[in-house]
Amino acid sequence: MLCTKHPPIRNLIDLADPSQVRTLKRRLGISGSDLRRIVEKSGNSITAVTKEVELEKNGCTHPS
Repeated sequence: MLCTKHPPIRNLIDLADPSQVRTLKRRLGISGSDLRRIVEKSGNSITAVTKEVELEKNGCTHPS
């Protein structure tokens, strides 16, 4: 029986995928622990994580 392989969801971060974590760490210039902390804080959307990293690098705090 053939199974169809579903394409990955490209706008969400999967912290269980080492290649995706490595790529995001390099692209954003942050460590793995920082990436996990930001994902816990802002969610697993790549856009939200990118915005949070930019805010932290600029010294701004996230409005809550």
